[in-house]
Amino acid sequence: SITRWHDEYCTALEAHRARLHPDFPTAPRPSIAIEWTKAQWAGIYSRKRHQCCYSLSYFTLNPDDYEVTVAHECVHAYHYPIFEHVQRNKIKLHGEGFYHLMRDVLGFVLADHWHNHDVARAKKICEAAMLAEQLTGMASVPNTTQEMRP
Repeated sequence: SITRWHDEYCTALEAHRARLHPDFPTAPRPSIAIEWTKAQWAGIYSRKRHQCCYSLSYFTLNPDDYEVTVAHECVHAYHYPIFEHVQRNKIKLHGEGFYHLMRDVLGFVLADHWHNHDVARAKKICEAAMLAEQLTGMASVPNTTQEMRP
């Protein structure tokens, strides 16, 4: 589901950018990493690596509610390329542009910039998965870390 959502939202944001800026070169799609995170974050976008990172701990906790986290990180990846005609220091990380993309482009009517997940439960899930991995010497979930570029 995470990979499918990531691809779906990147595609929608790329199409939106192409409509706004048909003469601009295509922005590269962000890579994706899916991993156990000890509940430090539910999702995070790294501009340096141009990568959206997603937490298996939070996804396992509530897969149905995790979709908004994937959308959130994809918006961060495309936020600057879509609004590159605006001075960078005028673009707010969670400003009007961010909410426009979340609500009007991706359809999240109640979009917020906070990830709303149960941190204590996510930590327990991660600890159990890591313990199982240590005891068995195998990853508790196959392919827990993925690096993909389309």
